[in-house]
Amino acid sequence: LTLSIAMLFSAAVYGQGTVKGFISSESTGEAVMFASVSLEGTSHGVTTDFSGYYSLSRVPAGTYTLVVTSIEFQNTKEVVEIRDGKVLTKNFMLLDGVVELEGAEISADREEQLNTVKMSVETIRPADLKRIPSFGCQVLYQLVTRVVSYISEEVRLFKTKFSSTE
Repeated sequence: LTLSIAMLFSAAVYGQGTVKGFISSESTGEAVMFASVSLEGTSHGVTTDFSGYYSLSRVPAGTYTLVVTSIEFQNTKEVVEIRDGKVLTKNFMLLDGVVELEGAEISADREEQLNTVKMSVETIRPADLKRIPSFGCQVLYQLVTRVVSYISEEVRLFKTKFSSTE
């Protein structure tokens, strides 16, 4: 019985490897967040995180086509070989892509509406900061810069919207 369990366990683990890496924009060097990374013809696939990192683990050993797709970048494919018990690191620099959409017609009736803006405050204690995983200063800087930029744009749009209705 023990031998049977050991054989089943070794068969499940044997012949598997990992492919991991970072996806970045070739033009800016910034991380490409939420890009899709998959092995063509399989069910193995993930999306990149905020730092552009991906990891496909427990992949049966063999040769695959690694496919990277993102809405704002050109798709990329590369043949990779996954080896037993090995970790393959594959980083990609994606070229900017052009997204062409069909024309759209938008119409609306203007109605007066009352908007209420609700603000929230989140308090972060030093103990909370210690529990946040560290991705490095550069990634944290990029994340904070994007959040501040997004908030600034939302405030600008909000001011534009309500200054044009007066």
